[in-house]
Amino acid sequence: EEGLAYDFESVTRAPNTRDAHRVLLLARERGRLWEAADAVYRAYFAEGRDVTDADTLAGIASAAGLDAAEVRRMLAGDEYGHEVDAAQLLAERSGITGVPFVVFNGRFAVSGAQPPEAFHTAIDRALAGAAEAA
Repeated sequence: EEGLAYDFESVTRAPNTRDAHRVLLLARERGRLWEAADAVYRAYFAEGRDVTDADTLAGIASAAGLDAAEVRRMLAGDEYGHEVDAAQLLAERSGITGVPFVVFNGRFAVSGAQPPEAFHTAIDRALAGAAEAA
């Protein structure tokens, strides 16, 4: 209904997405975050591709406008690893155990695939809290 493509039969495992997140951080630096995020999402959820494989990630990133050779070089090291690990630790300490998980104004969260009304409520509460704080 929202235009999101899922092919759950092609998704055969829950991968470690650390390297995929590292690619997204590189994409953010190159001004291609949303293109890369969409490409990784589509590759995994709609096409069932292995987003733990460096060559697969380089190809996905290239299709999103990044340089595949740069992505391979980055993945060969641990660039952006600290940032991904810190975000993971923060998520764990915050009790976040799944995705999607969206936090509004640092206080109101929506966990999992929820209907639009759940997001509207969280946004309204976050805006009301921000207005009270001001």
